[in-house]
Order: sequence, then C-alpha cells, then structure tokens
Amino acid sequence: MPANLHLESTTGAEPPDLARKPNYDFEKRRKEIDRKAKKDAKREERLQRKKENAENGVEGVDPDLEGIVLGPQPTAEEDAGENPA
Repeated sequence: MPANLHLESTTGAEPPDLARKPNYDFEKRRKEIDRKAKKDAKREERLQRKKENAENGVEGVDPDLEGIVLGPQPTAEEDAGENPA
C-alpha cells in the first residue's frame, strides 16, 4: 500500500505537494523573449515618432536652440552700445 494512500484514507488529509525543481532555462528564455519584445516595441515607437516629426516638418531642431549663434558672444558693453534706448 502506498504511503500517500494510507495517509489519505486514515486522516482524510491530502498528501503534501512535493517540491518542484524550478526550470531556470525556461525562465531565462522567457525573460530574454520579453526583453527583446520590449526593445522592439521601443524601436517601433521611436521610428513612429521620427516619421510623424518628418511629416509635420520638424527636422530635429529644438525650438529653444533655434537662432543661437555659435562662437564668441558679444559682451554686455558691446551689446549696450549697439542698441541705444
């Protein structure tokens, strides 16, 4: 007579579940698949935004930086002399 059957028939209790060995390879593969899916989704979102910006005429120029002159800037004295108030 198996031990589980005897325990069940005498006490009415269910036999304890045995510990299961985790499948680390499956879990690792699942994480890799999820990571790749998230990476692909982000790439698609970036391409979509880039496409929408191109359609709207935005060419990657930040409006806050538009019109800024590179190089040495005029000093406050030079700037005040050009624009008398």
